[in-house]
Parts: sequence; C-alpha cells; structure tokens
Amino acid sequence: MNKAGVVFACALMVACSSSSNAPSDPPSEVAGKNGPPSDYVFGGDRPVSVVRVPDNYDPAKAAPLVLLLHGYGANAATQSLFFNLASIADTEGFFVVAPEGTTDGTGKQFWNANELCCNFENKPVDDVAYLRSLVDDVEKYYNIDPKRIFVLGHSNGGAMALRMACDAADKFAAIVELAGPFTSDPSSCKPSAPIGVLHMHGTKDTTITYEPSMLASPLHPNAPGRSLPGALATVSAWAGHNGCAPEPETAAPIDLDGDVAGAETTISKYEGCTANGGVELWTMEGSGHVPLNLTKDLPKLLYGFMSSHAKP
Repeated sequence: MNKAGVVFACALMVACSSSSNAPSDPPSEVAGKNGPPSDYVFGGDRPVSVVRVPDNYDPAKAAPLVLLLHGYGANAATQSLFFNLASIADTEGFFVVAPEGTTDGTGKQFWNANELCCNFENKPVDDVAYLRSLVDDVEKYYNIDPKRIFVLGHSNGGAMALRMACDAADKFAAIVELAGPFTSDPSSCKPSAPIGVLHMHGTKDTTITYEPSMLASPLHPNAPGRSLPGALATVSAWAGHNGCAPEPETAAPIDLDGDVAGAETTISKYEGCTANGGVELWTMEGSGHVPLNLTKDLPKLLYGFMSSHAKP
C-alpha cells in the first residue's frame, strides 16, 4: 500500500442589541469556537499537524469537515498533496484534518482497518475510537456541522474509511476512498445508519486488485487464505446496506488519470438509496494503485460527492 496527506487558523463572532426584534447573542459555546489555545495539539499522543481551517471560517456558521487518511507507509503531509483538498478548501469553506496512523516495527504508519490490512504486528490499536475522539476534539474548538463530516482515504486509508462507515455511520455522512480493501467478509459490516459511499479503483491495480482475488501473500499474518472482495462486491454490499436498487445506472465517463488516454473512468451509480446513502463506483480503466497524474478537478469532484450526501 502506498502514498498519502497541511495547517491552521481562526475567526471571531459578533453580538447583540437590546431591541426585542434584534437577534439574540449567539450561544456561548458557539461564540467561543475560535480555535484552541496556541499551544494546543490535537490528537493527544498521536499529534495531528494537519488541521486546516478555511480562510473564511466564521464561528457563527457551522462548517463541514473532511477527515483525510493516508495509505500504509505514507503520512498526512504526502496524502494532503496527493488529493490536494487545500486547492478548494477555502472556497468551499471546509476543514481538513489529516491524522497520522500508528508506526509499526518497520517505521511505516498504518491504520488498523480490517483483518487484511495493515496492522501486521497485531498492535492493540483502536483507530475507530481514536478517529471519533479526534473529530470530537476538533468540534470542541470549532463550529463543525454534524451533518457534514466526511472521510477521504487512499489504500490502507481507504480501508479505514470503509471501517468508519461500518462502525461510525452515526458520526460521518459520507466516505470517499481510492483502492481501499474492504473486509473479506462484507456481511460483518453493520452500519447503524445510511452513509454515502464512493469507491474508486483502477483496473490495473496489482496491490489491491479490482477483481476478487486471493492474496498473493497474506497482507495480514492472521489472514492466510483470505480473499480481497473486489470493487464490485464492495459497492454491492454498500448498496444493500443503504437500500439502493440492486443494479447501478451508468453515467458518462470522465477523465481522472492523465496517464491513461481518454475518459478512462466509468461512473456506476446506485439509485433509490435511503436518505443520504448514495453509492457509486468509479472504475478507472487502466489505472494502477497509485495514479500520480490525477486531474486538477479531482478535489472538486470528490468534495462534490461528499457535500451532496450530507445527513438529512
């Protein structure tokens, strides 16, 4: 698994009038959400250096938040560069929070996403709890819209995004992931609420294969003989969870990967889903595990999916 993940700021609030028709003072818990003390570090013993506050942040207005998760062996800074959310975060007005995984014995950072990837040393790490608490912590200091909290991840970070959709659908409105391996037993995923899911996958990915396959060598020492479910089984499981029609509709292809000629990406959309639970598969024909020449429009496309799947 490969590749991956910027900084922070603040703003102020206004007040009042004695007129009965004038707006009342904002609640103190909102008025005070101008950011943490200057020496405060999010993430506790796993410090988060990437907490990007939009330039136009106004504590009186609830803002969306995107949790950005890096791949195995990558980090928050490189993943931030890869998806380049900073290019639109100010104009769209959303926060970007990019934490670091746990470092294993080889010096690589991982998320304990599922039995396939990537806690190879069986460390006692509960990343679902850690990521939930991290978002809760950001919410203490900033006015975050609880209906617009999203996850974006690549590879192992994509697997962790899928895990959050399974185990924390009450907290997150939608996830977007590229080449994330879903659990080998999709039926074990039992989300508590509908959640938007966009899965992107290259057909020439030899690390996490697009088609179902047995692992060439176990990604996880406790998972011998386990299989990768593949892209179609992944989105089909989510379509079932979200009450969508069993077969997707196909939209016009788009050009995401500059290293593949033409509009290589087919969009399959599942219709009739519950509430915000839309499900899409973007099949990147000819792309690999780490497409390095992605269109500059990708951040807008990905955030477009997320923002259109806010909680009702």
